[in-house]
Order: sequence, then C-alpha cells, then structure tokens
Amino acid sequence: MNGPICVSQQVSLLSAIRPILVFGLICIVLLCSSGREVHAADTLPDDMVQAGMAKLADAALAYGNHSESSEQDLADAVHLFLAEYTDIHFAARLICAAYWEIATPGQRDRFVETFNNQVAHLLVNFVPDIDFGSVRVDPFLGDTGEPPLKIRVMFPTRDNETILFVMVIHQRQGRWLIFDVIVEGVSYVKTYRSQFTAEIADTSLEATIERFEIRSARRGND
Repeated sequence: MNGPICVSQQVSLLSAIRPILVFGLICIVLLCSSGREVHAADTLPDDMVQAGMAKLADAALAYGNHSESSEQDLADAVHLFLAEYTDIHFAARLICAAYWEIATPGQRDRFVETFNNQVAHLLVNFVPDIDFGSVRVDPFLGDTGEPPLKIRVMFPTRDNETILFVMVIHQRQGRWLIFDVIVEGVSYVKTYRSQFTAEIADTSLEATIERFEIRSARRGND
C-alpha cells in the first residue's frame, strides 16, 4: 500500500474532481419559490440540501441546453450562493490559521476575495458535469445542537463516476452555512491550510497572497 498522500497530491486530487464547494454546491436555495428560509437554523440541514438540489438542477439543465445567457446565469447563481449560503470568511480564516491574526485588514480582505473567486471558478466548471437526476442526499440523523454538522451527498458525474461529498456546516446568525467540504476523505480547508501555511513560512504572508491572486486570476481566464 502506498504511503500517506502528500499535500501536493491532495491539491491535485481536489482540482481533478473540482470540488467545491466546495464549497456547498448542494445548497443553492436563493431562488426557492417558498417564502420560508430553507437554510434557517430551525430547519433540518438535509431539507436545505434537498431544496437546493432542485434549484441547482434547473440551473445545470438550462446551461446544458445552452439557453440564452445560461453561462452568465450559472456564474451569477454561484456567486450569489457563495455570498449567501457559505461562510467563506470563516473558511479563509481557518486556512490562514495563526497567520490570520497577524494579517492586516487589507490582506484579510484580499485573501477572502481571491479565495471566493477560486471557489466560484471551480463550481462553475463542476456543476455541468453532475447528473442531478441521480444525486443522493443521506438523511441527517445527528443532533443539530452539536455543530459542526456533516451532510453526506453522493454526486454521480456524466463520466459515470460517483463522488462522495461531506458538507461541513455550522450556524451563524441563525442560518446554516457551509465552511468546508470533505471529498473522498480529504478536507478542502485542511488541504489548503497545509499548502498555504507552508508557503507563508517559506516566503511571507504578502508574497503568498500575491501569488494566490495571480493563480486565481489565471484560472478565471481559462
């Protein structure tokens, strides 16, 4: 058996399956017709997931049919989702670890913005590959009073692969928000934290943020 997967291999794995959700791909509920806040803290998290699946499936179908402005509509939906239904700020803080405390407010804002753009790019490319008709969300059987909560979702792709996502959720301001995703046993946040803290230690916080901005900009132009 091979040894533990190194950080670079983990990052390659995550990039290959384009996970994010990272960041919470499953919870785009901002377009729900119901007046009820399906991501509110008094709602079971799997209810939120099921509602989001239906709306996300509609967006993926429209994109697949190449309807007018469907690509921009998909990108807009992803950005709205990240703003309203994930805790990108908290995830970025976890990734930076102890370096978050020494970062200036400007450096923190730049890192959060760049990380948000990175996740959005991954989601826009990931959504059209999913066979939403076969997505399975496991019922949540835990205690909602013991966060963080974990929701298991099986995502079949159009290439006949099936990927297990575990969405990690907590409450903030009375709402369920996703701050991490575990893909095939690999935590997105922990992997990025290992990568970034090692890079910061070798160079500096400012140099690492600048390189991240350049890499993210290049991927956004793909």
